[in-house]
Amino acid sequence: MESELSGISNENQISFFGFSAGSFSDSIFNIYVDAWEEVCSNEFKNSLKKLTDKDRLCLLSFPFSDKTNEKAFKMMKRFCVTNIFRIPASVTLPECKKMLIASAKEHKSLKQVEKEFDEKLEKIRQKPAKIASFCI
Repeated sequence: MESELSGISNENQISFFGFSAGSFSDSIFNIYVDAWEEVCSNEFKNSLKKLTDKDRLCLLSFPFSDKTNEKAFKMMKRFCVTNIFRIPASVTLPECKKMLIASAKEHKSLKQVEKEFDEKLEKIRQKPAKIASFCI
């Protein structure tokens, strides 16, 4: 099974959004670390000098050592990968459409291939509505 953090899914996310879900989550963690560093620098600047080396290291490395934070960020990363930035396999990005058309096995005119592609795409778009109508 292909990892959700790599492969074609990751490439599609980068192509469509300009970044992957993994890199987005990493950026959020980096913002958290930067904010913690700023808090330590501004709020504890006089207090840090009074702490022992061990206590200072413990305070400054809190974002990396706290298991609750680690678990929360792992859960956020997994949620971003599987829900927020997930591009379904049924979705064809515009730049991929050209490749699919170019690799059409049959020798049809470009207009015919585009027409068939658009018809198939429209059928795919209508499927959720059909499924929803059966559930009601």
